[in-house]
Amino acid sequence: MSYCIHGYTWQFWNDNQAIFAGNSNCLDIATFTANLDYNDLNNKPTLFNGDYNSLTNKPSSFNGDYNSLTNKPTLFDGDYNNLINKPSMFDGNYNSLANKPTLFDGDY
Repeated sequence: MSYCIHGYTWQFWNDNQAIFAGNSNCLDIATFTANLDYNDLNNKPTLFNGDYNSLTNKPSSFNGDYNSLTNKPTLFDGDYNNLINKPSMFDGNYNSLANKPTLFDGDY
C-alpha cells in the first residue's frame, strides 16, 4: 500500500541545502524517512533558561513600600465628617421617624 501527499510543492533540507524538491503528483510517505531530532532543526527559537534575570521587558517589581504604589485608594482618616455619602442620622425624636407603626391607644 502506498501513502501519498498529493498536489503540493515540497522541498526537503539537510544542512541548509535542499536535498530534493519538486512538484509531484505523489510523494510516497510510506518510504520517506526523516530525522526528527529537535537538535537537528534549523532556526530553532531561543528557549527560556528558567532564570528570571534572563527575561527582557520585565515589569518593575514591588519594593514592599505602600507609598511607592500608584493609583492608591484614599484611605479613611478616622474623621466621620470627612466621609462622603453619609447616612442621615437619627435625631432622637420619635416623630422624626418615617413608617412608624400604629400604636395601641389602650382603647379596647
